[in-house]
Amino acid sequence: NDNTFNEYINNANKALAGALGYTADSTKIKNDTTAVDSLAKQEEFKQENPLSAILYPAIYQDNNQQYQYIKGAGVGTALIKDTAKINAYLMMNVVKEAFPEDAMLMWGKGYSQNAVMLYAINKNSKFGKPNKAPISGDMITSSVQTYDDKGKAAVSVSMNPTGANVWREMTKELSTRNPQGAIAISLDGFVYSAPSVNSEIPNGQTLISGSFEVKEAQDLSNLLNAGKMKAPFHIVESAKVGATLGEESIQSGLISAIVGLILILAFAVVYYSQAGWIAAVTLVLNLFFLIAVMASLGSVLTLPGIAGIVLSIGMAVDSNVLIYERIKEGLYENKSLRESIEMSFSMNGAIPAILDSNITTLLTGFILLSFGAGAIQGFAITLVTGIIISLFTSIFFTRYIFDWYLEKGKSLKFSFPFSEKLFKDSDFDFLSGRKKFYISSLVIIVLGLASILFKGFGLGVDFQGGRSYVAKFEKSVSENDVRSELDKVLVKANSEVKAYGSSNQLRITTTYKVDDTSQVADASATALVLNALNNAKAGKAEIISSQKVTSSVVEDLKDSAILSIILSLLAIFGYLLFRFGRWQFGVGALAGLVYTVIVVLSVFSIFNGILPFSLDIDSAFIAAILTVVGYAINDTVVVFDRIREYVSDKNYRKENVATIVNIALNSTLSRTAVTGTAVIGVLLILLVFGGASIRGFSFAMFIGIIVGTYASLFVASPVLVDLALRSNDGLAHEEHKPLDHKELVEEMNN
Repeated sequence: NDNTFNEYINNANKALAGALGYTADSTKIKNDTTAVDSLAKQEEFKQENPLSAILYPAIYQDNNQQYQYIKGAGVGTALIKDTAKINAYLMMNVVKEAFPEDAMLMWGKGYSQNAVMLYAINKNSKFGKPNKAPISGDMITSSVQTYDDKGKAAVSVSMNPTGANVWREMTKELSTRNPQGAIAISLDGFVYSAPSVNSEIPNGQTLISGSFEVKEAQDLSNLLNAGKMKAPFHIVESAKVGATLGEESIQSGLISAIVGLILILAFAVVYYSQAGWIAAVTLVLNLFFLIAVMASLGSVLTLPGIAGIVLSIGMAVDSNVLIYERIKEGLYENKSLRESIEMSFSMNGAIPAILDSNITTLLTGFILLSFGAGAIQGFAITLVTGIIISLFTSIFFTRYIFDWYLEKGKSLKFSFPFSEKLFKDSDFDFLSGRKKFYISSLVIIVLGLASILFKGFGLGVDFQGGRSYVAKFEKSVSENDVRSELDKVLVKANSEVKAYGSSNQLRITTTYKVDDTSQVADASATALVLNALNNAKAGKAEIISSQKVTSSVVEDLKDSAILSIILSLLAIFGYLLFRFGRWQFGVGALAGLVYTVIVVLSVFSIFNGILPFSLDIDSAFIAAILTVVGYAINDTVVVFDRIREYVSDKNYRKENVATIVNIALNSTLSRTAVTGTAVIGVLLILLVFGGASIRGFSFAMFIGIIVGTYASLFVASPVLVDLALRSNDGLAHEEHKPLDHKELVEEMNN
């Protein structure tokens, strides 16, 4: 900051004034107080010196009332509100040419609340590579806030040998200059401190002192420590949602949540009579805790988040159903209400199935939480939180109410006459025709894979890269008309037009200039799209939301989605192997899950472009798939838990594997039907009331729940039977163990 650099600013003023249509008079450009005070008040000075009019010189008044340059690299100060205009000036070629090629101008941090300093940095110094700082963050070993010998706040910095050698050369030369040179400490393009060098520092042990406040010194120390970490920041995705779309989304989401909750509560009361009211209270309490936890965590309530709340409540029904069905079984066996409740809440009752089914679902939720992003991560947080809370409310709170009833000596009904014997003593043969189910399932898979191979999928913008717009028209609009207009202006681009909600609303996705991330390209694409929309003869068009995903993030999203599914399957297999002790259970469950995933993918491929809503494969779809996987394994684990229970029961030792599995499927059929009906009902509400932005997401879960239930009955269980029958020791060692005399007498008595 001296006369030399002041001449550069003068040249920039002259060039800028000419570019703006004014003629600068360089004789009037001075840094003495008389010239500045008089000319700064005149509009003429602003016109002839457009840069200096808002970038004030870094000067001060000495004891002799003379203006001097402030020592260091700060060459000017500006009000924060003027920095955008100055940046625009500095980006102009005529202004760039006024400054040396090796000069890099960077704004400072923390000068004052309203103003910032502009620093001139030598980007091609002899101490390091061009355009790169000689001392990088990884050369700093530690930084702590301390005090200098005058008791003022300071920062102590230590460097590794590489940094110390470079530091010694830099400080040696800069300290001998007149005036002494300065060194800038910067992060992400901003200068946080620019201390002058007093003397050569040979060992890398440096003390930065000056007019620091303690808080400023602490911040600088933290900055230097943080600078050691290699964490570059790049914007790879940006999204904007207009108020109209946001308002409609909130309204449809709330309607679906309220209607879904009422449906579940009504179903519980109708099916379980008095006990149904307890289940309803438990579910309302579950919702209260879930919202309270989300509020305490500062969670943002999005549409997928609302769906997660509704779905977690629907799945919370399952724990209550398992408990209630076990109690009903005890009552059918003429046990007292107390005995039935004690049995249901024991490790010989519903608790193992509740824990196993919820843990497997939690595994999927945690993987989704770890590898998801944005809306998917919000959905995962809601799902995981909801499952944990439902475990608490269904086990502890429900048991507390039951104990209160028992202490009061009150009776408690668990069914109405129409539902009392529903599914009781059911004897469906699920396994004798398993070869037919294998063949039909294989045909469905082949047809689906053929569609996936030859037709492919519709990819969302986050899996394809590009720009996506939601547009609203004054009148009903034709997709073909809009597509035709877009093809005229978006040359050599892949553009897709789909109905989005109402008849006057469309979603347009295009790969136009997908790799150009500049603001010019964004503006150009938006202008072209809007022009095409207004030519579609549907009245004035309005873009109410837009989204952009660069191609660099697409592969990362695809890889993370595939990795999430694979890790979920492996985690589930590992847990089942650990919990059940036999690989046949894990393979059977995986067979059902893989079938479910393939069928849902096939449906999205076959019906893409046929159904009146988007079936794109995007991040929300991956969330739906993983949720379906969690639900399907939940259903399968309940059956497998009952199989394990029967295998260890001596009354079933003479039965073959197929018979045991068939008995287990029938004994859990009521739970499968009740839970499935509740969850499918909720998803139907989401499909009807959830709005266009969540309809594809809801459809994926709706199809997945139906297919997942089918797979647990007709894929996972049959595969388990065939693997067990073909293994050396069958499903359990006890299956072939002969009975001794005492056991034989007990068996005959039974």
